[in-house]
Amino acid sequence: MFMPKGSSVGVWALESKSDARWNIRGKSVSITSIYELPQECEEKIRELSNTLGKRPDDLVLEITKERKLRLISSQSLC
Repeated sequence: MFMPKGSSVGVWALESKSDARWNIRGKSVSITSIYELPQECEEKIRELSNTLGKRPDDLVLEITKERKLRLISSQSLC
């Protein structure tokens, strides 16, 4: 899978206290910045807007990049 330089895998979540139908989470393989909407999230917002109408005023977006962990053998810990 091709990923643009500087991008990483992450998760996003939409949350609304006034309309729970907008509460949804997703995974993205193209998070380049926490200040830009991932493509998958944009598509979901468009889809929900078409189905549910206007976005709630209290809609919040959370974007989290997944951390890459390096595995260390148990022998090197001793």
